Amino acid sequence: MSRERLVNEPWGYGEVSLETENYVVLRVFIRKGEETSLHEHVKRDERFIVVRGSSFLIRSGVKIPIRE
Repeated sequence: MSRERLVNEPWGYGEVSLETENYVVLRVFIRKGEETSLHEHVKRDERFIVVRGSSFLIRSGVKIPIRE
C-alpha cells in the first residue's frame, strides 16, 4: 500500500487514498464549472460516489445525472 499522494489536474486534483495490487481509491475534487475529459477504461471497473454537489456521467452517449 502507498501513502496518500496528490495528482494535480487542470480541472482540480485527485487524491490517492489507498492503492493495492487489485484496486485504487481515488478521491477526485473538481472545481465548480470545470470538467474532466471524456475517457474510458477497457480493463477497469469504476464506481462513483458524489460526496457533495452534483455532476453527470456520459455512458454510451447518454448523459446521466449523479448527486449526493
